[in-house]
Amino acid sequence: MKNYALPLQPPFAEKYTFLVDEIYGVGTMGIAREIEKLHYNRQILETYFRVEWNFDGKQIGIEGLKAIPIGPFITVISIQKQHKDDVMLFLDFRDGDFVRIENLVASIFDERVARACSNLKISLELYFSEDDDVVMLDVLEI
Repeated sequence: MKNYALPLQPPFAEKYTFLVDEIYGVGTMGIAREIEKLHYNRQILETYFRVEWNFDGKQIGIEGLKAIPIGPFITVISIQKQHKDDVMLFLDFRDGDFVRIENLVASIFDERVARACSNLKISLELYFSEDDDVVMLDVLEI
């Protein structure tokens, strides 16, 4: 990575930190498009969360897309063959205006992705505990 002072990760920090280009609200939504940040986030997901990178489209119905719960965030990952439009979108399911978030997801991707996020939100509402709140977002300048 360029000149990033990379954040510490547990056990040297309280929470796992994902890098984003922009944070919206009070940290309830973030987006990463910069390739270095995407690679860094991918390493965190593989190392600490054991995320498998099978983007065959079976989960959502769109090849190259995956939606997974990471801490309180529904994380939508788009990995394309050319990598020019890769993106990671982090959505805190606890955001009180999740309909607005669903609309945003539908505008960035499509309705199938918004539905997948809604389904994950329902699961998180049932099973999430404060012990699972182990993730935060950070914007680092180059």
